[in-house]
Amino acid sequence: MVEFLQPKENVQKALKRLKPDPASISFQKIQTKKKNVRKRQKVDETQEAEVGNHTEDKAAAEKFNELMEISTRLFELKYLDVYEDNKETIEYEINQDEIRIQRAKEKELLEKNGWAYKIEYTDGVTPSKEFGPFTAEQMEEWR
Repeated sequence: MVEFLQPKENVQKALKRLKPDPASISFQKIQTKKKNVRKRQKVDETQEAEVGNHTEDKAAAEKFNELMEISTRLFELKYLDVYEDNKETIEYEINQDEIRIQRAKEKELLEKNGWAYKIEYTDGVTPSKEFGPFTAEQMEEWR
């Protein structure tokens, strides 16, 4: 998504910038409707030439569709500011999410492979306490 945005541009402005030109689309539709048997080959050839000249418009239309799909999906996933946030804000949010994911993976790995210790009291009144998990390096430092 970020690759479609220019610096300090939000999704709404990018969609306006990438929006296909309706004039060229309607022109192509008119040409195809006015076909007849004699002129069929000529109209097809001119239409191919028109489409060949608008490869940039096609690429922009594809980018528009992809950006629209991504932004709609993010909006559905409760990222409500997707249309107002600019490129830099979205990049910051992505980086923050990547950091949170990395920390969660590290925490899960630590819980799976870490060390813990438990203090049990024999008086029967005081509840036992568990501490950890700790890495092997942390445990070595305490020795």
